[in-house]
Amino acid sequence: MVATSRTIGSIGAARSSRELGIAESVHDLMRAVLHRVEPTLEEENLSMGRFWALHLVANLKEPTLTTVARHLSVRNASACSAVDGLEAAGLVRRRRSDRDHRRVEIVPTARGRRAEAAVWRAIARIVREATDDLPSEDVATTARTLRALVRRVAADPSNPSAPEALA
Repeated sequence: MVATSRTIGSIGAARSSRELGIAESVHDLMRAVLHRVEPTLEEENLSMGRFWALHLVANLKEPTLTTVARHLSVRNASACSAVDGLEAAGLVRRRRSDRDHRRVEIVPTARGRRAEAAVWRAIARIVREATDDLPSEDVATTARTLRALVRRVAADPSNPSAPEALA
């Protein structure tokens, strides 16, 4: 099931409209941006799922199939399928860990780094175009508020895929 604002709204009917409004707005913004970035994904021969797997591989420290699966909240078999596709496209490669030869790490290739960067440039362009005519102080306040929310959510010890792990 794909979540929509209507779905989110019905789930949180008893919750504060303030929190629900933020959740719906973030969700709707991400959905709109990801929809608009689709042509770039196609140019880079990436599905949305493979893009997120590539992003994790490029940003996690010593990523393995298990860590990619955990961060994507999918089973290892699903992550394996995504990584297999990325490897076949020449965007990642598997290698034995230098520290523990039993571990197989997944690393982006130069081509994979360029593909990930191209998608992020497209996302930045989309956001820049959307914010160009907004007051700069509003954009700065929104960015500060979202960073604060990310820090607070990431501080939740029950969240195994906390964003600070991607730093």
